[in-house]
Amino acid sequence: MSATAEVRSVAVGRQLLRVSVRSGLADGTQRVPLLLINGIGASLELLQPFVDQLDPAVEVIRFDPPGVGGSPPPGWPYRFSWLCRLIAAMLTELGYDRVDVLGISWGGGVAQHFAAFQRARCRRLVLVATATGTPMVPAGPSVLIRLATPRRYLDPDYLQRVAGDLYGGLARIDSAEIVAAMHDGLRVGPSRGYLYQLTAAAGWASLPFLPWLRQPTLILAGDDDPIIPLVNARLMHRLIRDSRLRVYHGGHLALVTEAAELAPVVDDFLAAPLVKPLENHVGRFVADSLTGCSGDRFLVMYHKLRLLGVTPVLAAIAFAPSAHAAVSENIITTLYAYPTLPSWGQVESSARTVGGAIVDICAPDGSGSGCNGQPADAENPAWPATITALQKAGIIPLYYISTNYGATSLSTIVTEMADAAMWYGVSSFLFDEMAPSGTCSDGGANIACTKYYRDLYRDSPSAKYMMFGPGTTYGTSAADIFGPKEVLQIFEGPATTEGSVTGFEETTFPAWMSGYASHYFSATLAAGTSSTIGTDISDAIKDGIGNFYETDEAEPPNYSTLPAYWSTEVTDAANGI
Repeated sequence: MSATAEVRSVAVGRQLLRVSVRSGLADGTQRVPLLLINGIGASLELLQPFVDQLDPAVEVIRFDPPGVGGSPPPGWPYRFSWLCRLIAAMLTELGYDRVDVLGISWGGGVAQHFAAFQRARCRRLVLVATATGTPMVPAGPSVLIRLATPRRYLDPDYLQRVAGDLYGGLARIDSAEIVAAMHDGLRVGPSRGYLYQLTAAAGWASLPFLPWLRQPTLILAGDDDPIIPLVNARLMHRLIRDSRLRVYHGGHLALVTEAAELAPVVDDFLAAPLVKPLENHVGRFVADSLTGCSGDRFLVMYHKLRLLGVTPVLAAIAFAPSAHAAVSENIITTLYAYPTLPSWGQVESSARTVGGAIVDICAPDGSGSGCNGQPADAENPAWPATITALQKAGIIPLYYISTNYGATSLSTIVTEMADAAMWYGVSSFLFDEMAPSGTCSDGGANIACTKYYRDLYRDSPSAKYMMFGPGTTYGTSAADIFGPKEVLQIFEGPATTEGSVTGFEETTFPAWMSGYASHYFSATLAAGTSSTIGTDISDAIKDGIGNFYETDEAEPPNYSTLPAYWSTEVTDAANGI
């Protein structure tokens, strides 16, 4: 049974607001209503996919800000302070006393201001793909230029062209869903309304008051968000006393395109019992350091610091711990061992650090019988139990498929992918023996290798990992990164140079990697030792490689068992640098 939404116009003083209220379905529990505050230029319809995925017991309130969608613009430009007073009055008009608040992008700034200055009206706070205003770590110039006008809301063909670069995430692969969400039923207000929204945010900053926020706060941030770089979310997390940060694989509008994944995260946060905030949080340190200092006095200090050339960003860094926070490394094991071998139990017990495990269904069982009598095109009954155990432990199995350097037809590989899902419940893959550039034959039909592997990426919508293994250092351009699920094996070889084979420690990785998050890259090392494993993991982190595995087998390895120093590798990867 689905909850229904009522859309109507509500007079709040002299301002008319278009409001939608989805009544909560009675289920015996009392849930706090949720207020959604949208991004710049977007009417309340944009978040419909997210609303549809929320618990139907939650009452959801949405509205079009003045000058957006069906709400007429006010007679003058406004600031966040005026808008937050208007929102509070709207809630009173609708009969709500206290609500949970979720703000996305521009709406996240409004939500921060509302939580700080309308504190009694906000119980919990959810901040999605947003930042601290002025200053913040900004988007690139090309992104900022496209955000300066509402053209993307008016011209679907233009949006189709720029969606990937502007919103990141799944929009880089297929922008159709973004275009549909922003143009099918979305109401566009006058250009003056968009200009007023830009004016409202100009010069606004939340850094002075974030340490004083008392609401439990969930921060959701994408690792492929061109508009709001991830570092902004990390800064907010440091400054908000009772906050938790959840980084998702996706872009700026994942709340729309991946609503089925993110709505339960928000639901769980809003429904969870209250817990005491961490006492050692940086935000608490800031607050304690300024005990007895009123909000007004702090603002005066803040502006004096700016006049002296000490920017708020530098002030925030000064309050942060002097040492860098540890950066852990994710292990994706390359273990071509039969499912009955004890190595798999060791992998399962290390699930906190091991994110993925490559499974080769044809791995020999040690008796020399290859796939133990089972051809690759039939289910091997020995594997499901081990794969299920990995999944229950929270480890994602990656099904091994060789593309034979682009000579295997796409239809054959897609059939293998379907078999993996049907027989073993596996939807993530390692495509080995990859041709990173040039022309792939696709079973005889010549196509660009980039298209060949991009098609494989698009044929795996439910994958968590899509790993591509060219087998050598990848010599390509950044444009060949397909999307947020991709893991590119940037290195496979010995830990140190052996003869003519350059080792990991001696390899210089391409500069274009710095433009991407570390989770896109993987390194698999052979001939490692217990004395160098810590150094190799540290080097991987410094090189921007977020996924790692090292074996002590000689080069080239068979990957038949875990290294003797496995426990050390897991510990060092978890501790990072």
